[in-house]
Amino acid sequence: MDDAEFQGWMRRVAAVQLDTPPVSANAIWWRAELRRRLIAEARATRPIRIFDGTAAIVCALVAGILLAGVGTIEVAIFAVTTAAILAGVRATVLKKV
Repeated sequence: MDDAEFQGWMRRVAAVQLDTPPVSANAIWWRAELRRRLIAEARATRPIRIFDGTAAIVCALVAGILLAGVGTIEVAIFAVTTAAILAGVRATVLKKV
């Protein structure tokens, strides 16, 4: 390809119009605002999520200790109660505002 062919090819490339319009400023602002809100929500709920995981581990340890020392009925009652409490906390805390 010589210079004349290359220049002709560059003119054809420059003449091609892209069909995608530029992104509007409103869409960019909306995405940035959404990202800001999601980061703020994650930051605000982090201690609650940490406590939720810690509570689940502690309850599992207590259930193991109870299983070693007492009958299965007490452990079943404890497990059902703990599951109900954790489900209630999780449903309340993770609800989208």
